[in-house]
Amino acid sequence: MLSKQNIITTINSLSNKRKIFFSEADFQFALSWELQRHMPKSDVRLEYSPAHIDPSMRIDILLKEEDEFYPIELKYVTAACDTIVDGERYLLKNHGAQDIRRYDFLKDIMRIEKLIYNHNEYKKGYAIFLTNDCSYWTKSSAKETCDRDFRINKDEIKSGELKWGEAAGIGTKKGREESLLLQGNYKLNWQDYSSISDEKWGKFKILIVEVENSKDITSVTNKYWVYENWVAEKKAVIHKDSCVFCNHGKGNNKNIHGKWHGEFSSFDEAEKFANTLKDREIRKCKKCIIKYL
Repeated sequence: MLSKQNIITTINSLSNKRKIFFSEADFQFALSWELQRHMPKSDVRLEYSPAHIDPSMRIDILLKEEDEFYPIELKYVTAACDTIVDGERYLLKNHGAQDIRRYDFLKDIMRIEKLIYNHNEYKKGYAIFLTNDCSYWTKSSAKETCDRDFRINKDEIKSGELKWGEAAGIGTKKGREESLLLQGNYKLNWQDYSSISDEKWGKFKILIVEVENSKDITSVTNKYWVYENWVAEKKAVIHKDSCVFCNHGKGNNKNIHGKWHGEFSSFDEAEKFANTLKDREIRKCKKCIIKYL
């Protein structure tokens, strides 16, 4: 089984060989090679597509151990620098757009959750963020920012629904308008990766988030409810118990044109009940249930 200690050991080994990378693809290849070296009996794949689940999905690194799958998603985000390390020149861009990149990293965690919560072959996953931009691990002095929910600084705890603040512009949110829903509870712990200069951009830190389907999480997410709406669209929508819209069958103040039915011990049981409702279009909640279960 791939454990967090395996990942940390591999990362530490890699940092002794490569203190900096030309690009995310360079980091991806180097880490996959190092994983293969440390776990020679495993099958390491790059840009893996779980076509039976979602043909459009790509996983940066997939480690396979017989019938057990471990997805790994990577982010390599840099502040601008021009430096020589071990005889090679590295000319890194300033990626900027920190709010968008925070959102994308947390979305990686959500994507991994969807795999391991709904498909038995996916046992555990990891989201990894490597950067020399200190704004990611440093807490902002501003009390309210448009990306407050997406902040990933040291000791932040991420869980539940994460959404843009009211001040977020249309351009910022373009293609990322939807809020994110994390079912796990993640305390963010940044670690030193390498130091290549005394300049502000000279220190790289790494954030490793382990995503697993714990017994506590399972006990929450394996219950389902059906929301019957008889006014707006004459629909019946299946939700997980932990969904922010469901709220364990209590709903929210927007659920005024319908009724909650449940709880059901499985998705199939909830769907079977929904099919008994007359003149209702059966749907799955787009927030808490992925397209393919």
